Amino acid sequence: MNICKFKKIAVLLLVGICSFVIAMPTYAYEEKYECVYKHQQLTDLIPDSVSEYIDSILADVLDSALNLAIDIGIGNLDIHDFQLCAPYIVYNFHEYQDEIYYYPISANGKIEFILGIIGAENGYTHQIGREYGLLKLLNETDYINNECIFYVIDGDLYYEQKTGGHSDSVTRSIYISAQNLRENELSFLSKSFDEKQQIISDKVNFFRPAQKAEFDCNVHASRILGSMKAIKLRNPQNQYIYNMCWACVVATIANTVNMTSCTGFDVCNRMGINYNKGADIYEMKTALSYYGVDYKIKNGIPYWSEIKKNIDNGYPLAMILFSKYPDLPAHTVTLAGYNDSNKYIRIYDSQNTYNPDNESNEDNPYSEGDYYEFLYTARPRIARNDLVYSWEETLSEY
Repeated sequence: MNICKFKKIAVLLLVGICSFVIAMPTYAYEEKYECVYKHQQLTDLIPDSVSEYIDSILADVLDSALNLAIDIGIGNLDIHDFQLCAPYIVYNFHEYQDEIYYYPISANGKIEFILGIIGAENGYTHQIGREYGLLKLLNETDYINNECIFYVIDGDLYYEQKTGGHSDSVTRSIYISAQNLRENELSFLSKSFDEKQQIISDKVNFFRPAQKAEFDCNVHASRILGSMKAIKLRNPQNQYIYNMCWACVVATIANTVNMTSCTGFDVCNRMGINYNKGADIYEMKTALSYYGVDYKIKNGIPYWSEIKKNIDNGYPLAMILFSKYPDLPAHTVTLAGYNDSNKYIRIYDSQNTYNPDNESNEDNPYSEGDYYEFLYTARPRIARNDLVYSWEETLSEY
């Protein structure tokens, strides 16, 4: 059994999460697929409606993935290079959790994006993400060919492979922290890979729809594929291991509007706010004003026409996201683009998902942040591991 630490997760997003990977069908663009199962029981538990929904959006998803790949400079890809790989679900230790399924999207044998399917009371919606750390992990572990589970213990994300090496140092660190663990977490750790896999697959029966949102599942039928109109962000910031997403959004917007190079640390220092303290929308507005950016506060989400006006004139928007759990702080991301033909919006997330402890790696562990594209609806939502966040407040020029 190979157990490796992935990253320290900010408390605002994850509390006691386990994530799990199991093989499902491989989809090829505009072609019938063959079902290849490594774990039949889990696939039987995932509703048929998920596969039906994927069938209805797949062409649109891959078109958007290709446009995003082109815009951020990922190789020379063709839409026929993409495949939808085996999904993973995110497990937590609570009785219930939001219904979210994640499907990595590969191109020429390398995973480049992750498609998130979110279950809501009025149907499904979805997002396309380029989460740098997760992609790096999935590719390094040869996820496409290996069974793997993920879980969070004591605030850290770990993964296990059914076959492979064993990391003694990381294993010791899990059990050394046992005094901070709950009984069900300790019990889980003591089980075999197959037993953990079974526990996670059974959790599908306890999924429940995410927060209620207005969503028309028939909207896909009338879509015309088109290109994303996106702002080229200048010096987009990463928040590293700190809870300063708000400051990174302020810095990213100021850098883009003013052609400057300030950091999230600069913003925190200028405001006199600790890197881990966080800030509200009013403090963000004040911080932006220090850089000559006079954005307006909107309680709620902008109209589609307002999003277009801001992006068309070169002004990224600040999206403030809230979880339905009151003990979790808000999260803030940067809206940088829109697709007028299919109502997708593109965001940049400063919370990089790569392991910050792996500084010995020759690659910069913070070489890029995370990009997402998702549907604009009456209440857009973003899935991060086992939680769904809703867009509730906005800072924008117009």
